[in-house]
Amino acid sequence: MKSEDLVSLLTEFGLTQYEARAYVSLLELGRANANQIATRAEIPRPKIYETMQSLIDKGLAFATTTTPVEYIANDPEKVVTMLSERYLKAAERLKVLLANLKAKQQAQIVAEEIIFTKNEVSLIQETKDRILKSQIKIEIFDINERILANEDIVNLLATKKKEGVFIVIYTIDLVAKKISHEITSEIRTVSSEFYTFGDTYLLFDNNTFVIWFSTRGVSNSYVGCYGSLEAVNKLIKFFLKVAHKESKLHRISEITEVDPLKYVKIVSPEMVIAYQKISYIEPKIINYEQPYSAFMIITSSRIIFLSVYGNDSKIVAIPRPFVLYVTPLLVNGDQLIRITYMKVGHYEEILVKVRDPQAILRAFI
Repeated sequence: MKSEDLVSLLTEFGLTQYEARAYVSLLELGRANANQIATRAEIPRPKIYETMQSLIDKGLAFATTTTPVEYIANDPEKVVTMLSERYLKAAERLKVLLANLKAKQQAQIVAEEIIFTKNEVSLIQETKDRILKSQIKIEIFDINERILANEDIVNLLATKKKEGVFIVIYTIDLVAKKISHEITSEIRTVSSEFYTFGDTYLLFDNNTFVIWFSTRGVSNSYVGCYGSLEAVNKLIKFFLKVAHKESKLHRISEITEVDPLKYVKIVSPEMVIAYQKISYIEPKIINYEQPYSAFMIITSSRIIFLSVYGNDSKIVAIPRPFVLYVTPLLVNGDQLIRITYMKVGHYEEILVKVRDPQAILRAFI
């Protein structure tokens, strides 16, 4: 790494240009007096003693008792540790100060407000914050599957439902079929009359709202708005009231906990080594619609794929000698397992999403 790069990095940790250049030069020289350091670091001589004293005060250098005085650089590892600790402490302090400033600012904002944003990341964060703060009810109108396609938001909705928050989702039939019962208390499907409303509305505890714009009609760059302006709240409430009146209740099929071994006959001396809940990726070896439970069961002689939907079940079994490869994959953050096996003289593959790929792999050792 070039000296200039080292100097640049040190300045990021709070050193001045003179201090950073002096410390790097001193490391290169090993031991040197002020004039030698000033020459190598290109620091004006009237400034060199002030700079070296600052390095000593910060613990980055030491002065000898010789005449003339010479300087020795502190060990780089110790310096990095010291600077890191100071940096982290400063960051924590900054975090507290900024939080206090934000709290004061929010205290000054009147209750009725609406904020337009051009930043989609900010809009998503505001949505998540309001979901977290909801205590009673969340209403969502989303026909374009924008909210429901965000994994973080879906996980938060599932958490709030478990906490007892009543969640209603208004959407179209096509989207309703994809929604898990785990994230909503009630799904209501709307007719084509509502298709013209491309915006996504969220109302939290009948108090605050978030709107995701479908088109950037307010300006060429706004992506949405949020706040607690009573006039907007009334409009959203009225709109959702109409949607509720004109919508149909979509039946949600609850998934009960399934014991996969109840559906599979294990013949002695066959032994179950491991099983795990999965999601099929490809091919679609089942024809059930969501929601269903699927499992991968590994025994001493077979790999069994079990799918359960209500009172129906389907089993696909592959003899272990026919299995050629079991490969772990990481795709878009999802942990997958690919099973390659022989079927009637040609290769076939099954790709599934699993929670613990290592447990699956250990079962084949």
